[in-house]
Amino acid sequence: MDFLYLNGECRTQYTETIMDEISQKCYLNLNCSMVLNISAEFMNELYPKEIFRNQQIKLNAIINKECIHKHTVTYQWKILKLTSYGLYSEIPLPFNFSLETPDLKIPKDTLFYGIYKLRLEANLTVDTGYIKNINNNILSQIDANVRILPSGMNISSLENHLDFIKIGQNQSLEFQPALYSYDYDKIAKFDSVKFNFYCFLRNKSEDLTFLEINKFPLTHDL
Repeated sequence: MDFLYLNGECRTQYTETIMDEISQKCYLNLNCSMVLNISAEFMNELYPKEIFRNQQIKLNAIINKECIHKHTVTYQWKILKLTSYGLYSEIPLPFNFSLETPDLKIPKDTLFYGIYKLRLEANLTVDTGYIKNINNNILSQIDANVRILPSGMNISSLENHLDFIKIGQNQSLEFQPALYSYDYDKIAKFDSVKFNFYCFLRNKSEDLTFLEINKFPLTHDL
């Protein structure tokens, strides 16, 4: 026998003529719905949620579904980055189990600087038994908008993060921020970082007077 879906009815078609007299009928109505929600702070496309690169990204989606039939739901997160052409392009991520759950977790230092859409796709599939020629899927998706920012740098010109040292009038002192500074994102190459040096002169009244250093080349070391 064959199972067919015709004109809104489930029909059981038997190959034996004698069985046509007792052919069964069933009625299938996919009265199911599914809506996805995420925190409002991720919903503004013009002002994406700002996250530092050295922070873990955690995003929890709320699934509101109604379905009286036996069903399954699968989830898939996709990461799309805004390109210089103003278009979003999907980028691959190392696999982690959260990519297939409503609760996304992206480890720190994973996404590079820029604007992203974190897209959740949920697919609800109704179990229709032997009936195969019917659309039994409901697909829903939602985007979270984020901007990945540099985490900052810890600038130090002296060894061991010293910020105060005494020297004599005829002594020289070398500052090496390229050697002693630290990039929290572990990305910056200090030969591409511009350092500006300034001098503050303290007088007897303990006031600080700003003096820009203009007699020395503004290289990485001074």
